[in-house]
Amino acid sequence: HYSGGTPTEAIGDYVDLCGPVRIVAVRGTHRKRNGYSYFPVDYYSLPADRQLDIARRTVSEIALVLRSLAAAHGVKPVVTGISQGGDIAFLTAVYHPDLVSAAFPFAATVPPGIAGHVNPRGGPPVFMYQGEADPIEDITTTRRRLAGIDQRMPVQLETFPGLGHDISPAMRASYTKMLDSVLSSRRRGGRRLAREQASPDPRGRDRL
Repeated sequence: HYSGGTPTEAIGDYVDLCGPVRIVAVRGTHRKRNGYSYFPVDYYSLPADRQLDIARRTVSEIALVLRSLAAAHGVKPVVTGISQGGDIAFLTAVYHPDLVSAAFPFAATVPPGIAGHVNPRGGPPVFMYQGEADPIEDITTTRRRLAGIDQRMPVQLETFPGLGHDISPAMRASYTKMLDSVLSSRRRGGRRLAREQASPDPRGRDRL
């Protein structure tokens, strides 16, 4: 969810998904306005390096939840979110690439120098969505800071003319289609793995 938002609001961003999906909405731990924030209320007044340190520690705490979910359900989660939640989704893909199968950040902050933090071995695909008229996340800055990341980790940025720091119907339709595709592919892979694990190994049978 965004800064000052709630998990209930965030779930509404995925009502158009077609296939079966389990949504786990992680709530921020800091009270802000009528909702919650993942970061302390003075976060945005801090220097950029201090912000990144706080964000990285927050993401590491959420990674514990993701690891537990993966162990319980036998599949790597897809992480998504808007604004501050988008920051979390993006940084999770950067700092914990082994825990997620894809990330969908909406209107997210791309920290300066983040390309140097990407694992040299790569990471999951990241599908970013941002309004070209976003007054909080400047689109030119986003593009500049993403430069070089796609050489290590697949990043796709889709922008929307005239859109501010929000989700438009066009953005919702686009990310829903892509998210449906990613989830469908993951379900097919999971079923194939389950069949392989359930099938007896003929070589093992020959050895008995």
